[in-house]
Amino acid sequence: MTPFRVRPAIAADLPAIQQIWYRGEVADDPHPPAPGPPLSGFGYELEHGAMRVAEDDTGRVIGFGGSVGWDGPRGALTYLADLFIAPDIQSHGVGQAILRALPLHAGGRCVHASTDARAVPLYIRTGMLPLWPNLWLVGDPERGARRLDWLPGADLELVEASPDDPALAAWDLRHFGYARPRDLAWLVESRAALPVWFQRAGATIGYGLVQRDCPESLWRPGAWTVGPIGAETPADARDCVCAAVRWAAQRSGAARIGVPGPHPALTPLIEAGCRLVYNETFLASPDAALPDFTRYLPGGVFM
Repeated sequence: MTPFRVRPAIAADLPAIQQIWYRGEVADDPHPPAPGPPLSGFGYELEHGAMRVAEDDTGRVIGFGGSVGWDGPRGALTYLADLFIAPDIQSHGVGQAILRALPLHAGGRCVHASTDARAVPLYIRTGMLPLWPNLWLVGDPERGARRLDWLPGADLELVEASPDDPALAAWDLRHFGYARPRDLAWLVESRAALPVWFQRAGATIGYGLVQRDCPESLWRPGAWTVGPIGAETPADARDCVCAAVRWAAQRSGAARIGVPGPHPALTPLIEAGCRLVYNETFLASPDAALPDFTRYLPGGVFM
């Protein structure tokens, strides 16, 4: 077993963190895409969340993990945003050690576990249970999604919102369940996210963001990422998400979106020809106060 220690991450670790993440993403792909720029989300976790790295006895970073947390009316929630281990060090207890070292809010925990067969059992051992698949889809009219015009929500109007509009943060608090104005501001500043209102016949039925700069999308770097999106009813949520996918694909050429299993937009998006590109598992501790995922869709960065 390789000797290692776990410590708090520092800014100088970010290049090694980026490299480990990239190697984990491309895995055994014989023709991997270019690495792309460093993920700004890692820097955000370092500054505003919690990050831990494992290093071997030579000082080489061999793994990292990060989390972000929020406080809300129903308590606190910690989201385990990242856990990556260098391929040559996996199955040596590094992931468990990093998880034990991450400070957790006194409340519920949740995570999107990768397709690695070791991921779900690891999180189960920390007290979380698998709830549903989270399906990453790409709506790309040039690669099969030729029926986006058939999606529900064609009668909705997307109206650009001001990032500073207090109503936007209020809608997010109501549907996500936790106040996170700093997270939303970061999405606008670092990921060129456009805040939008969804309106039907002049009445606002939902809110959302469409992220235009998504460097973690290695295979489709130009695709816009849809989410987070929240709406008043499951039917409205379905229509808002479908309208956002159609709107984003028309403007960028492709839209990517992570859809929770319970969300009512999943079936129409699949029927419209959106391609499944990744299937992860959402887990949460029994005490986690979660959003209503029939009315709320995460944005793929911080829930």
